[in-house]
Amino acid sequence: MTIPQMLSLSLCGISNVGGDVGGFAGNPEPELAVRWYQLGTFMPFFRGHSETTSKRREPWLYEKKYCDLIKEAIKERYRLLPYWYSSFEEHCRTAVPLLRPIWFDQKNIVDEANMDEQERFLVGDGLLVVPILARGVNTIKGALKGLEGRWYDLHSKKEMFGDEEISTGLERIGCFVKGGHIIPTFDIKSYTKSSKDAKESNIHLYVAADEQEKAQGKLYFDDGESFDYKKGECARKNITFTQDTLTWKAVDAETCDYSVKNRVTKIMLAGMSGKFKNAYLVEEGKSKQKVQVIKSNNYLAVEFVAMADKNWKIVLE
Repeated sequence: MTIPQMLSLSLCGISNVGGDVGGFAGNPEPELAVRWYQLGTFMPFFRGHSETTSKRREPWLYEKKYCDLIKEAIKERYRLLPYWYSSFEEHCRTAVPLLRPIWFDQKNIVDEANMDEQERFLVGDGLLVVPILARGVNTIKGALKGLEGRWYDLHSKKEMFGDEEISTGLERIGCFVKGGHIIPTFDIKSYTKSSKDAKESNIHLYVAADEQEKAQGKLYFDDGESFDYKKGECARKNITFTQDTLTWKAVDAETCDYSVKNRVTKIMLAGMSGKFKNAYLVEEGKSKQKVQVIKSNNYLAVEFVAMADKNWKIVLE
């Protein structure tokens, strides 16, 4: 199934779409297998599958350097599970498609060619994916062609501009965060072996500022196994960043009764003009607590420990 076909199905309300990673027929060469896994990471339905006459192609059967790259692509999928799960819940509730054409939420169509886009696509409301589909290509150029707003590289947290060329190597494809969005991720460790393990991980928040240096996001929790969410055993969190303050707050706390055990331990803020020196954790009923601030070239990181089932704020000064 091609990317345009998947987008078409998603717009029809069938969001659990994707391709057989590696292709259903034939035997992909190692570079193609890596690129296929990297793209599959950003598809709702993600599996390695083939016909019985194809050679075995489990990741560990490839040379180590290719196996390691495939493993990293799968880890990327695990890191983004909070974003995937929250986006899927929104889709089930509102029918807004999970995979979206790049013009889907643009206020203005500044380039009509984007209406015929065949490669780039959006995942949820905050991620732009730019696949690499040719052999020997290790750079991306024009990733943001015809798109409005601020955009940031998911990996480096660097703000991207116009036709800027990005070096990817064979390590990754293009993925960009739209300014104004907060992307929740899991802090995946080497001992994480399953999605059940991942669900117990600490949460990191990637805050990508828009032109007003604001951003917002959401997180949905339930047990992932039963239909008890229909009885209120679920939890929704709103995350906002405005006026130098990140706020984590429960939604529908009176109607949703689900205990979230995760901890939030890090936020990464990109696109901020302020020269912040200090950050404070402010929890309900407690005095504010100074937390660690780490500066890098592309973003500001704040490290702390806050429980996901409580309301709290991070205040920058």
